[in-house]
Formats: sequence, C-alpha cells, structure tokens
Amino acid sequence: MSKPIKTLREGQVSLSIWQKDFDGKPTYSYSYQKSYKDKSGQWQNTTFLNKTDLKDLIFLAETIIQSGILKKAEVQKAPNQQQQVTQTFQGQQQDPYASDNNIPF
Repeated sequence: MSKPIKTLREGQVSLSIWQKDFDGKPTYSYSYQKSYKDKSGQWQNTTFLNKTDLKDLIFLAETIIQSGILKKAEVQKAPNQQQQVTQTFQGQQQDPYASDNNIPF
C-alpha cells in the first residue's frame, strides 16, 4: 500500500494527504482517523469522532489550506463555498465551535 505524502496530527486525530496521478496531473485526497487505547492498552484507530475531535479535524484542515500545502489552484476550486462558511461564522454572535448550535449531542 502507498504512503501518504504528509500526515498532520492534533490531539488524537490525524489527517493524511494522499497523491495520485490522473491523466498526468497530480490529484489529492485526504483521510482522517482517531487513535485511542482500548481497555487492554492496545492502540486502535477509528473514524468515529466526538466534539473535541471534530475541532481538531477542523484545525488540521484549516492548517493544510492556510499553510500552502495544497496547491493554490486546488483551494480556489470552490471560493464561493469558503466565502459562505466564513460569512456564516462571522454573522454569529459567538464562536461557532463553542456551543452545540442546536445539535442534539
């Protein structure tokens, strides 16, 4: 199996970047996982995340985008989506990650 070109970690969450060539051009995909120790003390991995893990995953994704790890053209594919998300968060009176935002968990 191939290896990711880069893996970032925050808390128990890791986000990996994978590169493949398609029609002679590099394409990227991303995978995430959470590491934890089970009852016997053995390390396990899962893709199930709790609220804190989601914050860590968001931080890692933002780090990838802002650090230039991604090529500029790839980030610009959906500028309207990024702008909408930013505007939605700026329009709120509080940190969007600080409350449950009416999510039942």
